[in-house]
Amino acid sequence: MMKKGFTLVELLIVITVLGILAATILTVVNPQDKINAANDSKVQNDTNQIINALQTYAAQDPSGLYPADLATLVTAGEVNVVPKPPTGYGTDYTYSVDNTSVPPVAKVSGIVKSKKNVAVGGGASAYWCWSSTSGVASILASCP
Repeated sequence: MMKKGFTLVELLIVITVLGILAATILTVVNPQDKINAANDSKVQNDTNQIINALQTYAAQDPSGLYPADLATLVTAGEVNVVPKPPTGYGTDYTYSVDNTSVPPVAKVSGIVKSKKNVAVGGGASAYWCWSSTSGVASILASCP
């Protein structure tokens, strides 16, 4: 009479095959890059929020000037709070303004880290950059 069930060797083979499949799936999916892609979306949304607030501020300013710093957007009521980048993406978004040029120029940028965005930027790192001179935000290797 034969006993029913699996032998130890059969169980080890099944566990090994499942381990190989799991490792292959993790390699293909690359969860860290998916997290970076989600964080990159947050960077793009945050900077777009800042851009909209800057444009509204400048449109309402009698001289058409941009604020000296992003904190002014809060006191002016354009945003409730200045967005912060995701953890590991720096402490603040980069903002610069030149109100002496005609027309005034403002620039906002944030780091992006997903493989797709870094490849588009063409460098070791990439940035989501916006300048009021072009009015367009795009991914670049560095922000001019």
